[in-house]
Amino acid sequence: VDELMEENGKLWHNHKKGKSTINGFLEDYATVVDAFIGLYETTLAEKWLQKAHLLTEYAIAEFYDAAEELFHFTPKEDAVLIRRTFEVADNVIPSSNALMAQNLLKLSKYFVNSAYRDVVKGMMGRMEKSIKENPQSHALWLQVALSLQLPFFEIAIVGPKGTTMAHELATHYLPNTLLAAAEKEGAIPLLKDRFSPNSTMIHVCREGQCQLPVSTVKDALVQLNGETWKHQEEKHG
Repeated sequence: VDELMEENGKLWHNHKKGKSTINGFLEDYATVVDAFIGLYETTLAEKWLQKAHLLTEYAIAEFYDAAEELFHFTPKEDAVLIRRTFEVADNVIPSSNALMAQNLLKLSKYFVNSAYRDVVKGMMGRMEKSIKENPQSHALWLQVALSLQLPFFEIAIVGPKGTTMAHELATHYLPNTLLAAAEKEGAIPLLKDRFSPNSTMIHVCREGQCQLPVSTVKDALVQLNGETWKHQEEKHG
């Protein structure tokens, strides 16, 4: 990463014989951001989310086309031979745009960033017709759509036992759930202003609206299950 990533978030596509060459493509940013988010989910080390955030900001500046509501495959600084293309079809490997949509959705919750969520909604609107006409080529897009339509929970755990509780909670099957934890005051917005040195509290939230914090994994699971059933009742009347 040190050889391929600049301090401002720029990625290089190639590194050989001590030299980095070729500006990174959208797939490079999308996959590295996804990897950094995955590292945070595994280690709970906030540096990985900060790196993911930096790369995403650079990608938006260099690749995003607000008029088309999608990301180009090549950056603005590259020479355009004929036209800049959009990669959107999911094959064995997800498309770079679909992966960016998934990344942005997760980061919108970690960093409480509504602008990221608006970009995702715009991308989904732009892709709706293609997804409906050819769903088998848009698997990750469909997963992002489910994340937007079904209840999606943010779980923030802060306190001396934050890491331990997070690992315990992660042993349960919790689809459409994003987990953040810290043993001290967290730097990312989802964790800020929740720390107490004398207790570890679990905050179950949905779209930034949180239930009363609880102190056990069991109680958090009750809240999650209750909200899921509540959604089903509201949906089916």
